[in-house]
Amino acid sequence: MHRPPRMRAHSRNRTLGYTDQGKPVRSVIATTAVVLGLSACLQVIALPPPPPDAPKLETFQGDGPPPLEPTDVPGLLAAPSLGRTVYYYEAQEYWCRFARNRWYMAFDWDGNWFDIPDAELPTVLAARHAPPPPKTVEEELAELERQLKELEAAEP
Repeated sequence: MHRPPRMRAHSRNRTLGYTDQGKPVRSVIATTAVVLGLSACLQVIALPPPPPDAPKLETFQGDGPPPLEPTDVPGLLAAPSLGRTVYYYEAQEYWCRFARNRWYMAFDWDGNWFDIPDAELPTVLAARHAPPPPKTVEEELAELERQLKELEAAEP
C-alpha cells in the first residue's frame, strides 16, 4: 500500500525525535525545564525570622576575684563589688548574673557570659528574684511631689 508523502514525513519525523508539530523533542523538553525552573525561582517562601540572639554582656576587669558574701540561699554567694545581681554558685562552680531580664553564667569571674536557658536554670537561681530596677526620673519626681503634698498638708 502506498502512503501519501505527508504521512511518510510525519512518521519519519516522529521516529527521528520530532513532535507532531514538527519541533524537535529536545527543544520542547528544554523549554519546559526552563519555564519550570524560572517559576520555581520566582516563588516567594515566607519563612519566620530566626529568634534573636541573647545580647552579649561585657566581661569584668580587675586584678583578682572579688570578695564574696553569703546570701540567704545556701550555696549562693553574692559579689556586690561587681553588681547587685552577680553571684557565685558553689555547687556547680560557676558565676551567675541577672541582666537584661535574663540569667547569664560564666565559668570565671572575668570570663565571657553565656545565656542560661530557662530549662537549665538551677532552682537556686529560679527562686532568686532580681531586685527591682531603679526608679526612672519621672517616678522619682512623682514620689517627691507626693511627699511635698503630704508635708504641706501636715503644716498648720
